[in-house]
Amino acid sequence: MRAPRRTIATAVAAAAAIFTATGLSGCSGGVGRTCLDVPTELLAVIAGAATRGVIEPVSGAAVKADPASAVHADGSYIVAVTFRPVEASEGATRAAAFVTGSLEASEAQPILAVDPLAQILTVWPSEVNGIGFAGDDDGIAAAKACVEDDG
Repeated sequence: MRAPRRTIATAVAAAAAIFTATGLSGCSGGVGRTCLDVPTELLAVIAGAATRGVIEPVSGAAVKADPASAVHADGSYIVAVTFRPVEASEGATRAAAFVTGSLEASEAQPILAVDPLAQILTVWPSEVNGIGFAGDDDGIAAAKACVEDDG
């Protein structure tokens, strides 16, 4: 027995709608990157390199970096972290962007500070051995959009 064409078309359309909705959930900014969760251990490692005082990571999200701009041999992740100074109990959070080699804290280094806020808040370098993160501005924007949607 053959299924009516209309039933098949409806099922395909419904599956496509579900895939699109779940595949893009949590990610905005229109750059088509999948938002990834960042483990609290990695957030703690990033925040542990504060330039002065203590900064509290509030939330974090990541996207896979464009392969052309990857710093790490096996690819890089752009990690956006919202921080709050410990003295501030509410509000005052802003997202800073970092590049890591993994989302696992033990495999993330070298960690690079890739936007001005990250460079001000932490002592993470912006380059290692003359190699810096080059040009994935869309990825930085996407990671920040992910963390803003998450927070």
